[in-house]
Formats: sequence, C-alpha cells, structure tokens
Amino acid sequence: MMRPSVLVAVGSETLALRLRLMVEAEGGEPVTLRDGASPIAAITVPALTAQVRQHLPDVRVIELADGDDWEGVRGRLATLLAPPAACGPSESDQLSAALSASHLLVVDDSVTYREFLRMELEKLGATITVCGKPEDVLDQLAAGAYDGVLIDLVMPGVDGAELCGRAARMRRDSGKSYVLAVLSSRENKPDLIRSLEAGADLFLGKSQDTVILRAKLGAMLRMRALRR
Repeated sequence: MMRPSVLVAVGSETLALRLRLMVEAEGGEPVTLRDGASPIAAITVPALTAQVRQHLPDVRVIELADGDDWEGVRGRLATLLAPPAACGPSESDQLSAALSASHLLVVDDSVTYREFLRMELEKLGATITVCGKPEDVLDQLAAGAYDGVLIDLVMPGVDGAELCGRAARMRRDSGKSYVLAVLSSRENKPDLIRSLEAGADLFLGKSQDTVILRAKLGAMLRMRALRR
C-alpha cells in the first residue's frame, strides 16, 4: 500500500529534516516539488503558502506559525493522513432497520397488552400480527413467514415456556429462523432460565421500559439479519 505523499516546504534545512521525520513517523512519504508527486498535504510557512497553492491548488496545507506546539502540528498531520472513515450504516442504524423490516407475531391472552405492544412496535416500523389463542400459534407459524415471535409466559391453560419450546422445535425442523422471545410479568431467575432452556432467545419483562424491549429485540433481529 502506497504511503500518502506530504510536501515539506520550509526554508530551514533543520526544520525541514524534523518535519520529514515527523511525516515518516505518521505513515506519510515526505516529498519536494521536484519529486513530481501529488501530495495530499503540505507543511509550509506563510511566506511559501501562496507558491505551494499555485503549483498544488488542491493540496491541504498545514501552515506553521511562530511558537507552534510540535504535538499540535503532529496531531494536525495525523488527522490529514488518517484513512477515510468506513462508510455504511452504524450498528444502531442496523438495529433500527432490522426492527422496521420485521414481521412479528405477538401471542398474549390479554387484549390490552397485545394492543399496547402492537402499537409500540408499529411505531418502530414493524409489521405486527396478534394471536389471542395459544393453540393457534403453531398453525400460524407453519403458514406464515415471521421474523420474530413474542409469547406470553402465563396464559390460561398454557405454559408459555412449553409453547416456546414447541415453536423452537418447529423452527429447527422447518429450517426457519425466527427469533423467539418470552414475555413475562413474573421477572424471576427460574422463569428466565426455564424459558431460555426451552428455546427462547430472549426473556423480556413486561414492566421494563419499551426502550429496553426495543433494544433487546432489535439486537436479536439485527443478528438474524446479519446471518442471512
């Protein structure tokens, strides 16, 4: 990989030598106008700045001043020589994108909580399907394409962890890759461990702030998206 060329244009040979050593230490290649290179930066003094810009109008100039701090000059040089920042979305952007592109199945016998969760997740851009009958969940999973399933832990006649386990086995046998989350108002260690051991990827407390739910669920959906 070629090192970026840096023009050192100063009158003092002693100062020029020191600056060339600095350029090399920062990963650059010190050059002169006679070298025929096209520097990305020039270290110069005010008396020579106009001359440098005449020959190299696009060069980025570090202009030295009396009493300049050497570490300050080195810092400005390092900034100029730093490789451009990588383009692309941040991890936070990817989390939000994964959430907004997801189709989620919400399984809860409480109409009030189902609707609350549906509205909160739809605000984030997700598509939500609700299910109030746990016995219908496996049929819905078999028939539809979901990115995530959120299952209430305690429902009449149904253990949410066991239902999650059946959904996990269906996921494995069918080759699907939906995220499984258990929702609970009983936020204790035994239920958490039981749910995760059954096949859940997440255990989400209903009393938690929806910001936390968003972050945890979005992180799992982001990981799922990256694995595709």
